[in-house]
Amino acid sequence: MYYAITYDISDSEEDHTAFFDRLKTLGRWMHYIDDTWILYTTVYLTANEIFEELEPLIDKEEDYILVIEIDPSNKQGWLPQDAWEWFKKQDQGEQ
Repeated sequence: MYYAITYDISDSEEDHTAFFDRLKTLGRWMHYIDDTWILYTTVYLTANEIFEELEPLIDKEEDYILVIEIDPSNKQGWLPQDAWEWFKKQDQGEQ
């Protein structure tokens, strides 16, 4: 399952390291576009379950987050070659 996780986290002095550290534990990921991560998980997680893992680590009055399942078989864009290789590896079950 692939998910796009996009967010707008306030630029307050608060450290958001815990948010990013938790996101990284949810599966294999890539992060080439500011404020957007692509997450690949081999265990079945819903968008809601991913959100519930990240929600405690955001400021609900100032921050925004969207977790949405994506279909990478229908993709196009302009990214570095290693980003496309990352998709290929996930599709082939490699790490």
